[in-house]
Amino acid sequence: MTSAEDESQVEPHSKALENGITAAAERYFDIPLGRIKTREGTGVIDNSHLFNLIYREAAEQAGLRYLGYAPMKKLLQRTTEVASDDVRVGDLLVLKNGLAAMICRYEQRDKYHLIYVSQRRQRVIAFNTGNLVWEVYWLKNMKGFYRLTRYNFFSNP
Repeated sequence: MTSAEDESQVEPHSKALENGITAAAERYFDIPLGRIKTREGTGVIDNSHLFNLIYREAAEQAGLRYLGYAPMKKLLQRTTEVASDDVRVGDLLVLKNGLAAMICRYEQRDKYHLIYVSQRRQRVIAFNTGNLVWEVYWLKNMKGFYRLTRYNFFSNP
């Protein structure tokens, strides 16, 4: 990678990007999966598609470019693990079975909101860390928190 390419990459957690993630995610709360269209045209929406849509919209709002869609396994290869006391908007909570949710709003340590695709309910679900499901399912089965690296976001030329 050249130094010019390296300089065009930006830290993934500027305030503008975080605000964009929150705004974009809120537009998807409780939407049935059939009403969401992806640029990939697959007709199927899963977490990787949802997260891609949110990251791309947020990057555009922040005057950036997002690297682009990747299936969940590849997306997670573009992340780094972060400590639970360092989570931010846009970070992913990943379960041991590979299911993930995105932190879309942060109020304070241990109090944040997440979004993910529920294939069982066929809609986008939002919940917070005060929810019973957080305690009995997400927290119990958590693998860790992951953050996209700066190589996922670029300055617009």
